[in-house]
Amino acid sequence: MLVQACAPWRGMALDDVTGEFRGVLQEVLRMTDDAGPDARAERLRRVARRHGAFRRHQGCPAPVLGEEIAFAAEAIEMALVRSGATPSVVVIIRDSLAPVLRAIARAMYGGYVDVIDRPRRIP
Repeated sequence: MLVQACAPWRGMALDDVTGEFRGVLQEVLRMTDDAGPDARAERLRRVARRHGAFRRHQGCPAPVLGEEIAFAAEAIEMALVRSGATPSVVVIIRDSLAPVLRAIARAMYGGYVDVIDRPRRIP
C-alpha cells in the first residue's frame, strides 16, 4: 500500500509493483532457518540482486531501489506497532535490521548495474 500511491509504482501493473522484492522480504523475515548465516546471507544477496535486475529491466531509475528499502523499513515498523510491540522493541528490531537492509540495498544496486557483489573480507 505504501508504494502504490507513489511514482513509479502507481503506473505499474499490479504484478510488477513488488517485483522480486517479496522474495527479499521473505528472506529477511524468515523466522526459522536450518542454514547457517553464510548460506542465508547468500540467499538474501541472490534474491536482492534479482530484484535489482528486475527493476533495471522495467526501466526504473536506480534511486527507486533506495526508496524501496526505506518503504520496507517503514512497513516493518508499522507491522510491529500494529501487532502491539512496545516502542523499545520496535527500536531494537529496527536497529538490528539496519545493517541487513544496507546489505540488501548494495546487492540490489549490484543486480541493477549487473555487478558481481562479492562479500567483503574483513582484515
